[in-house]
Amino acid sequence: MDLTQSFFLLKSLKENLPDEFRIERKWVGDFHSILDTVEKETGFDLGAFRVGQDDLSRPAISRNPMTGTTTYSKVLMIERTRLLHKVDAALSYFEFVQGQPKQSIGFRKV
Repeated sequence: MDLTQSFFLLKSLKENLPDEFRIERKWVGDFHSILDTVEKETGFDLGAFRVGQDDLSRPAISRNPMTGTTTYSKVLMIERTRLLHKVDAALSYFEFVQGQPKQSIGFRKV
């Protein structure tokens, strides 16, 4: 994957996130994979844009009031707005660093 592909994958990820309050961790994996490519190609340190472990959780899916037990999802989830925050910040960063108009590809090899 090259930088142009990475940029368009990042834009597509943003536009195609499920429209739910919480989304599965696999979306974070896709995001991090794109950041890995950009870091490798540019030498940028993109750690500030990565999703931290504390942003992932297993939401409660049921509660039994008789026993007081709660069942949690087996799948780690993230709040959609939290991931969007990181994706938007990464896209804005590339536009700022490269000094390109918004319609241009936001990053390239330095």
